[in-house]
Amino acid sequence: MWKAFKKQDETNRTSWSFDSTGSVMFPVAGEKKPFLYSMTFHDRLNKQIISIFDWISCCHTGANIQNYLSTCVNNLLVYGEAKDVFPFGVVTDFAWGFINAVQLVFNRLTIDEYIQYCYLYLVEKQTNSLPKTFVRSFLCCIHFLHNVIKKTKTFSDDDVVIKSFNLFFTVLQVEILKNSK
Repeated sequence: MWKAFKKQDETNRTSWSFDSTGSVMFPVAGEKKPFLYSMTFHDRLNKQIISIFDWISCCHTGANIQNYLSTCVNNLLVYGEAKDVFPFGVVTDFAWGFINAVQLVFNRLTIDEYIQYCYLYLVEKQTNSLPKTFVRSFLCCIHFLHNVIKKTKTFSDDDVVIKSFNLFFTVLQVEILKNSK
């Protein structure tokens, strides 16, 4: 796994994806719904998604997510072949607990500190302001599109209008992504 990651990372600054789902686990009586949390990366060379680590939990607080994420990353660094291997960025949905956990675990930064570094780099053009291993947070465009599509149903009852808007908006996002590379 790490050979594939290192080989890709040399060429295109590989990002990891961090997400959770409650749709693959059976409910546990008397407990909150269990979620499967996963950190993956896309091995573009071999055309496969590779799981880096996973866990299942019924506790979905930001502190719990940070605790598990920290444990998993530390285990990779201590026991795995992942010494000094960090992604260029981590893609998450819009969940504050995920974004906060990624920044605290990988960069040891609060969200405010992360935003300040980004401001210095992007606006003030202080390119030397970023730490050597600075893991960026990226928001998932698919989650964004899903939220927009859900919201469009509140604007109109006309299926043709809803489907047309969603199609045009999705095509626009794809074009923006293609042109941003």
